[in-house]
Amino acid sequence: AEYVTTKLTQYAQVLVLQKPLVLKNVGLALHNFGGEGLLWVDIFQDDDGKPGIPLATSELVSLEQLSLKPGYRWVDFAFSGEKITLMPGNYWIALGFTGSPIVNWFYTYGKPVGPAYGTRYKGVFQDDWSGALNYEFNYRLVGLTTR
Repeated sequence: AEYVTTKLTQYAQVLVLQKPLVLKNVGLALHNFGGEGLLWVDIFQDDDGKPGIPLATSELVSLEQLSLKPGYRWVDFAFSGEKITLMPGNYWIALGFTGSPIVNWFYTYGKPVGPAYGTRYKGVFQDDWSGALNYEFNYRLVGLTTR
């Protein structure tokens, strides 16, 4: 797993949609080690293999809501404020934070689902998602789609 809320670094994972999706929640496999602050998920449009224009931001989750028990748990970030319809294609989910949370995001070695370029990072004060990683963060999507 990767500490995803330290060293002023932000991480993003590509998601590839085969069908349109009305997004309700994005779940991330996280482990809370402590600290304080807020977490959220941003959805970005794909820009030539990197996160591009921001499309939506989830509701905030207080670190106090997350268990301190050992192990990873799915943390759901709701997108209930507006109807978000994502058409087939590539998008990016990125974990945002304020304060001083100490959180790990569980990953799988290699690229079992997404493309080779599909895990990115950048400094929180930078614009370019130039860093790439050779593993894939675990996530789940909840919403409505077509058959």
